[in-house]
Amino acid sequence: MPKVDGNEATKRIKQEMPSVEVCILTIYDDDFLLFDALRAGAKGYVLKDATP
Repeated sequence: MPKVDGNEATKRIKQEMPSVEVCILTIYDDDFLLFDALRAGAKGYVLKDATP
């Protein structure tokens, strides 16, 4: 994303609309990024290469 990353976008969404649920869709399989996303307010995390 050109201006902010997914975690920052999640923080902003949750501040403006706390009832909205956010799920992160990413290619990065990194525990640090996962926990950062959850701390930002994401409800879940899905890898783009995950098996359906």
